[in-house]
Amino acid sequence: MENSVSKAIAKAQQFSGHLDLKEYQRQTIEAYLSGRDVFVSAQTGYGKSLTFELAPHAFEYLSENNKSLVLVVVPLVVLYMKDQVSNLEKDSLTEEAFRSDYGRLAELRSLVHKNVPFIALTATATEATRKTIIKDLCMRDCVQILGDPNKQNIRYTITDVDHKNLYDTFKPIINELEEKQINTTKVMVFCRRKDHVKELFELFTQCLGQKAYYRPTGEEPINDRSRLFAMYHKKAHSLVKKTVETEFCKENGTVRVVFCTIAFGMGVNIKGGNVVIHLGPSGGLDEYLQECGRVGRDKTNV
Repeated sequence: MENSVSKAIAKAQQFSGHLDLKEYQRQTIEAYLSGRDVFVSAQTGYGKSLTFELAPHAFEYLSENNKSLVLVVVPLVVLYMKDQVSNLEKDSLTEEAFRSDYGRLAELRSLVHKNVPFIALTATATEATRKTIIKDLCMRDCVQILGDPNKQNIRYTITDVDHKNLYDTFKPIINELEEKQINTTKVMVFCRRKDHVKELFELFTQCLGQKAYYRPTGEEPINDRSRLFAMYHKKAHSLVKKTVETEFCKENGTVRVVFCTIAFGMGVNIKGGNVVIHLGPSGGLDEYLQECGRVGRDKTNV
């Protein structure tokens, strides 16, 4: 069986073009191909999706009828889904909310063969959360692969902020937007409240005036699509969300600064993003690491 699993992985790698696997990726694939449930905790941007992208090809190699079905359930915004699906096509929240919705996934156990393995993938999970996930998903004989969530390429800085004078805090970013426009370093500002998101948006609008828009010739019309900064929160209009998602993920996209809540950016490969600002403390260590993990996905120092 061990030899067959190794051949299945090699076949899947050859078919998909992913010839190099990290040790934890190989361990994960070997475990579920052997019929074991697997819980994986690994850094953001560390290739967790590859562990299930190779699954169909590996299972088809091991299957007698050369057919397989892999069900992927993702607890993220549409942005993540579009990003992941587009990559796959080339080859062919709060903890309580998690418990409420994801606990129901255990119902799938009654719909599939008892030997079908479950895999849980996350970037951060406390010991208590990990135990809850394993329990709620009814994972049996579970292989646990736990990585260090701390990214060594991220530098942390603490700054005192006067909430009555946010201009002084954000003046460097405002100045950079005014001078560099579309060449401004990408910045994500995570806020604890929607009111703070709106407050920063209004501050930048007032300070930058017409400089808030990218107009290379100076004759282009001023509209929302040319604005260099944006806000993103759960209740924002779907069209606004789509525009922000698309532009911010582009390396040379128009949107350079996003004022947002934790709803933005989970699991997405944001090109050129290397600054995250937290306006106030995160809801917990898990949340903080998730937000910091939006940057440095290409392993460069940020």
